[in-house]
Amino acid sequence: PNIPLEKKILSILKELKIKRIYALLLHDYKDTIGTMGSLNLEALKSLKKKKLVSKIGLSIYDPSELEKVWKIWKPDIVQAPLNVFDQRIYQSNWLKKLNKNNIEVHVRSCFLQGLLVKYENNRLYKRFEKWKNLLNEWNNWCNKNKISRLAACINFVKKFKNVSYLVVGVESAQQLEQIVKIFN
Repeated sequence: PNIPLEKKILSILKELKIKRIYALLLHDYKDTIGTMGSLNLEALKSLKKKKLVSKIGLSIYDPSELEKVWKIWKPDIVQAPLNVFDQRIYQSNWLKKLNKNNIEVHVRSCFLQGLLVKYENNRLYKRFEKWKNLLNEWNNWCNKNKISRLAACINFVKKFKNVSYLVVGVESAQQLEQIVKIFN
């Protein structure tokens, strides 16, 4: 097992004055593959066995990454993007498969890095220019249905019963309060 990782976790636990971290997620599925991947997984499993970490998981960008990992390891948690424009985790049937295997699904990118809530028809970053028509349709749909873009994004994710948690980024306490209010 990876002793420097354990020392780092012990240091974090001491600093936070807690006994256990709820979850530790690998950032890249490649960290589970090959010799180094085996060492990473053994180190994480050791932390879990010693009850320093409750759950270990994986953050993915594409459901195809789960295909590569599934053969060697079943994580406790999978964090994946899901929003009105990116439904690959749902369309691939991985949401059902993860749920059937009692694996928590944490959804991120529900606001598509803020684009789905901040976009205005007349203002668009150059890198998103190719999605201008789609974003305009999104705006028009929200306006026609008299729903804020924020509420539409949150309600979209909430309709998936296999999602355990929604991970969001905020720029202020006010934004967080607004998200919590809509979510509840």
